[in-house]
Amino acid sequence: MIMQMNKKGDIETILLPIIALVMSIAALFSFITFSGGFEDRSLEISHILSEIEFNQNYVIAQVELIGNESINSKVDFRGNFIDVAAKRDLKIDNSGNFFGKIRNGEFSFVKNGENYVLKVDGLFVQAKRGNNAIKREFNMAITFDRNGRAIGKEIKPISTQGL
Repeated sequence: MIMQMNKKGDIETILLPIIALVMSIAALFSFITFSGGFEDRSLEISHILSEIEFNQNYVIAQVELIGNESINSKVDFRGNFIDVAAKRDLKIDNSGNFFGKIRNGEFSFVKNGENYVLKVDGLFVQAKRGNNAIKREFNMAITFDRNGRAIGKEIKPISTQGL
């Protein structure tokens, strides 16, 4: 009497070296064809981050200029702030939603003793290069003295995210 051997797993055992060979060839092909092109992508992201920083500084500088002009007008500084901001709005996409928030009155600009405090929450700036885009969200509070000079800045980042 001849006993038959258990043939379970024969197909898997035969396929294992074939699959290993195919995976090795695929890995070798990817090594050969890789051009090491991380420098271009890294440079692009570095430019985007620099642009984000520039855009945020642009918004802060605009706030300081508009605040100075509003306070020195010696009239309704909140209403004047909206008017001056409307004149300075160059419709630059990368300035985010700052001018929209001012236009819609979504800010507080109050006198606090001798000083004035401007607070704007939920601001964002963004930058885009190619298929990469980054958006930075932050809250801002700037204190002006009675002459309209910015004497204190509080910028609280909320998030920075890729889009």
